[in-house]
Parts: sequence; structure tokens; C-alpha cells
Amino acid sequence: MNTDNVQPQQTEIPIIDFSTFLVGDPKSQQHTAQAIFRACHDVGFLYLKTTAFLYTRLIKLLISRGFF
Repeated sequence: MNTDNVQPQQTEIPIIDFSTFLVGDPKSQQHTAQAIFRACHDVGFLYLKTTAFLYTRLIKLLISRGFF
């Protein structure tokens, strides 16, 4: 079996601290946004910690942006 193109599977759900996006500088916000994108794209799941908004608002935001 040729495994040259096989990517290693990630077995853990990424944990992303969202506080840096809420109160951080633009560079920190960009870093957090990229981490969220990578988690959604590469893993399909993520855990946001230190959030200041309701889960339902996040889902509405993601739906409005065409993520689902």
C-alpha cells in the first residue's frame, strides 16, 4: 500500500481560547481566526473556551456566513 499521500489523522478536538479574539490586537484576532478555520477545515470540530456570547449566536453567525 502506497502511503505517500496519506495525511496523519488528528485524534483530538482542538481547544481554542477565544478571549484573544474578543480583547486582543488585530494580529491576535487573525491568529485566532486562522486557528478556528484550520480546526473546522482539518478536523471538523472545535472547542471554544473563554467565550462571551451564547452558543446560539455563534451558530446563527456561522449559518449566515454560509458555513452550514
